[in-house]
Amino acid sequence: MPHLSELARRQGQRAALIEPETGRVTDFAALERRVNQAAHFLIDQGVRPGGNIALCLPNGRDLAVLILAAQRTGGYYTLIPTRSSARDIAYFVADSGATLLVAGEGTDRVDGATLIALAPDGLDAAISAFPASPHPDFAAGTEMNYSSGSTGRPKGIRRALPDRAWNAPDPRNAPVIAGWGVTTDSVMLNTSPLYHSAPHRFLAAAVEAGACQVLMRRFDASAALAAIARYRCTHSLWVPTMFHRLLALPEVERQHADVSTMRMAIHGAAPCPVATKQAMIDWWGPVLVEYYSGTEGIGSTQITSQEWLLHKGSVGKPTQNAVHILGTDETPLPPRAEGTVYFESPAQFTYWNAEDKTRASVSRQGWQTFGDTGYVDEDGYLYLTGRNNFTINSGGVNLYPQELEEAILAAPGVADAVVIGVPDPDFGERAVALVQLHDRDAPARALAAITDRVRADLGPIKTPKQFVPVPSTRRTESGKLKRVEIRDAFLRGDFAPGAPERSET
Repeated sequence: MPHLSELARRQGQRAALIEPETGRVTDFAALERRVNQAAHFLIDQGVRPGGNIALCLPNGRDLAVLILAAQRTGGYYTLIPTRSSARDIAYFVADSGATLLVAGEGTDRVDGATLIALAPDGLDAAISAFPASPHPDFAAGTEMNYSSGSTGRPKGIRRALPDRAWNAPDPRNAPVIAGWGVTTDSVMLNTSPLYHSAPHRFLAAAVEAGACQVLMRRFDASAALAAIARYRCTHSLWVPTMFHRLLALPEVERQHADVSTMRMAIHGAAPCPVATKQAMIDWWGPVLVEYYSGTEGIGSTQITSQEWLLHKGSVGKPTQNAVHILGTDETPLPPRAEGTVYFESPAQFTYWNAEDKTRASVSRQGWQTFGDTGYVDEDGYLYLTGRNNFTINSGGVNLYPQELEEAILAAPGVADAVVIGVPDPDFGERAVALVQLHDRDAPARALAAITDRVRADLGPIKTPKQFVPVPSTRRTESGKLKRVEIRDAFLRGDFAPGAPERSET
């Protein structure tokens, strides 16, 4: 598993990065030159070992180059979602301690950090005067990613800086490359924003495997299918909502899509509804591989299509660290008993500026959790049921949004759905389903049919008390749901009829 600097010598003329929107191809030699120039540029801007910079740019060559360059400065880099508000960008910069913010045009200045605003594809002009050879002060750096923030403000996840040479491979990529069978002949379609940990690792693994990566600027179902066919993609990365959008394409378009080269369609970020995954396997064949992990890096599970067909709904078995299900008193539970999911992990990290959250993530046995709930079956396969903080207690009955959302998404005419718990004078909390419809012309009739379908599937107790048509569920670009923010928006009346539509965040 060689470093990019070595690959530039071995296979310099082979494609390393393709941007499907423009068709632009960057080979390994050109990528290495730009990465060195960008690292010189960052050092010239005052970046020093142990420091932090922040990057807020859309997917594309510029962002990929800056990520790889930051890994040579000996410090940390934080990736900020491109649709963040000025307030949130300021929070990420201040909380991470970043002294340099590289962002797109129009970004507001932030106290305490130098702002470099780049026009689209504007990095080449900024770095052109710098050497394309290594800097004598190069040192290994690493990311400081942030959790999704589903239960409040995102928390930075910080580890010790790497104890290796700047041009030594990152050992975290080895199990990804081996587990997914990535080689120099692989063509990997990355559909998601690089500021999330899985797409970020997908980029790093592709580079060190010497594979070609097709990096979408933004996900579009039809464009993704076209990229698979045009570039003969062998591997791809998805989240369940993308599968739902693929399946919603016209039947004729799906029938004519050429996905014959796809050897592994990797998906995660959220549990995939059973009906959605079954439909994808029926269409693409048994090439889906699901993983469960998190930015904290404390453990993961994985399951092939063949395994999943025997354990439908499971996210698989542990890939390295043993998994345990603990009750509220942190006592291990038997198979099929639901509790909090912990990994027996040696990983060391802290939630930056949140010691209480770090302590709360560790059990008395020393095991660590992402905060998810679930159970294991008799064969050791893990099933997720939700998150501790998202359980809705309605009249003494625990309702799990994930279960309700799966039932809603299985109903005809549903583009997306999110279930939230809101205060209720009689039940304490009631479940509200925010439903994005394919056809908005007759929402009352569509919601009535969906309600009947869900009630038939789950019974009256679990059926949400209220179904609300919405133009968007406001998922992040990676398919995640910020449930606290969505609930607060609902309570403010943002989803009421006549309220202005907002784009997804």
